[in-house]
Amino acid sequence: MWRMICALLVSMSLIHGCTKKEPQSITNEGPTNPVASVALEDGQTLSGPYTSGNLAVYLVHGPDRTGGRRYLTLAEAMEQNKLIVHETGDVNTLAIECVSDDIVFIPAGSVVKGGKQDRTLGSDVIITRDDGKMPIDAFCVEQGRWRQRGGETVAHFASAPSMVAGRELKIAANANIPGLNKQGEVWENVARAQVRLSTALNADVRDEASASSFQLTMENQKLRAAMETRQRGLVSVIDGRDDVVGWVYAINGQPVSGNVYASPDLFRKLWPRRRGPAAGEARAGGSGPPPQPAGEIVETPAPALEDAAALLATARTEGAQREVNGRTTVNTYDSSDTVHLETEDRANGYILHRSVLRK
Repeated sequence: MWRMICALLVSMSLIHGCTKKEPQSITNEGPTNPVASVALEDGQTLSGPYTSGNLAVYLVHGPDRTGGRRYLTLAEAMEQNKLIVHETGDVNTLAIECVSDDIVFIPAGSVVKGGKQDRTLGSDVIITRDDGKMPIDAFCVEQGRWRQRGGETVAHFASAPSMVAGRELKIAANANIPGLNKQGEVWENVARAQVRLSTALNADVRDEASASSFQLTMENQKLRAAMETRQRGLVSVIDGRDDVVGWVYAINGQPVSGNVYASPDLFRKLWPRRRGPAAGEARAGGSGPPPQPAGEIVETPAPALEDAAALLATARTEGAQREVNGRTTVNTYDSSDTVHLETEDRANGYILHRSVLRK
C-alpha cells in the first residue's frame, strides 16, 4: 500500500512540479545547467533531458544516504588487487573473494574477462573479507571457448572492463529476474547485438580470437570510436553537480532503464561504465527496427520529463526477496512492462542500488 501511495504522490508531483523547457543537446560540449526538474519520492529530483541523436539522458539528484561510507567498485577492487574472481569450472557459477579490508559493491551485469569463458555476473552483491571465497551466479557472454585465450589465465579473471548493454541482454543476464532458459537467452542477445552493431557500423564487430565474445566486440576499434562520439557530451554532463545519484536514459523516444544509488560517490564511480553501454545500445538502434548500414543516427524527440520520472515511479506491490549473502538482499518486482530491483545493504539498513528496466 505504501509503495502505491508513493507512486501516486510522484504522479501528482509530475503534474504540478515540472517546468517545460526544450531538451539540451549533449552532442558536443555537454550542458552547463539543467533544463528542467521535477520532484521524485524520497527527496530526490530528476533533471533533463540532455539529448544526443536518439539518446536522451535524465539525471537523478539526491542526498547521500550512506553517511559517507565508501564502497569500492568491482573494477577498482580488481585493478588494486583487492578482489579475485575465480574460475570454478561451472559455466554459471564463479567465486569472488575480497582480500582487503574494503567494502566492495559488485553490480549485476559486470563483465569479467578471461577464465575459460568471459562471463557476466548475475546479481548485485556487497562483499567483504568476512565472506571468504563466495560463489556467485554468472552467465557466459561468449560461446564455444572453454580453454585459455592468449596470455590470459584460466584460473581467474584479469579485469572487469565493461558491463552488458541492451535491455534484453540485461534482463536475460540477471539471476534475480525469472526466466526459463536464461543462458540461452544471453547467447541469443549477444549474437543479436553483434548483428545490429555490425549493420550500424558497416563492419564486422566480432573478433577473430573469439567471434562470440561480447567483451571482444566491445573492444572493437570502430565500435569504440562510435561509442566515444555518442557519449562525448555525457562525460561532462555531471560536472559541477555533486548531488547526482542516478540517471534514466531513453532511446528512440522511449525511456529504457534507470539506476539510482545511495550516494553521489558511488554513482560517479559507476557513471563511465553505465554511459558507455548505453551509447553502444543507442548506436545499435535500441530495440527498434534494424539500423541502416553505416547510417547516421537520426535525431529523435526526447520523452517528456514526466515519462522518464514515471519509469522510476512505477508502482511495486508484490516482490520476490533473495538473500545473496549475509549482507546483501535483492528485492525483485516483476510486472508486465518493467522490472525493478532493489539491493539492500543489510548491515546499514538502506537501499544501496535501485535499477529499473523496461521490458
